[in-house]
Amino acid sequence: MKKILSIAALAFILAACGTKDAGLCVDKFYENPVEYIGKEITVAGLAHVCCHSGALQIIGSEKQAIAVIPAEGVVVPENAKGAVLKVKGIINEEIIDETFIATLTDEANATEDATAKAKLLAKAEKIKSIIVEEGVIRKYSINATAIEIAPCDKEAGAACEKDSTKACCKKDSTKACCKKDSTKACHKKDSTKKCEDAAE
Repeated sequence: MKKILSIAALAFILAACGTKDAGLCVDKFYENPVEYIGKEITVAGLAHVCCHSGALQIIGSEKQAIAVIPAEGVVVPENAKGAVLKVKGIINEEIIDETFIATLTDEANATEDATAKAKLLAKAEKIKSIIVEEGVIRKYSINATAIEIAPCDKEAGAACEKDSTKACCKKDSTKACCKKDSTKACHKKDSTKKCEDAAE
């Protein structure tokens, strides 16, 4: 996750998290994550798909991530990627330490497939080097019972009232958003009759 967040994306995260009922920001969560382990909370962050695992994550302005694990029957919105998501669920913690490495190594040694074994051992060595440099790794996930996009006209509504910039319409070019900004930026995303009518 080395990609730097754009100014527009960062601004939208802050706008969405700074309004009522938007949920706990990922940044705020990471200030004291232990407080939330095993608890049901609503957390908000920018949707991101991990390039390695393909798993859905929500990230904050510092690119810290929480993996999103949808519960059975919970559907991820089709246009979630790149949007600010509100996710409700139970927070879990995974501690990656020497014990984790030993388990991974045992799994590798028990594998008959030479290619799979080599990959697991390489992964174990990589994790070991990270732990040596940075210490124990703690990863967080949320067993999501509800996932929704934080729309411009709700969570970021206050920000749109003050500044109807591209950041608003990039995320939500619905009728409510177009009322705030009838510029070309809005219509690039949605030039449908609904958008045009709302911008009149």
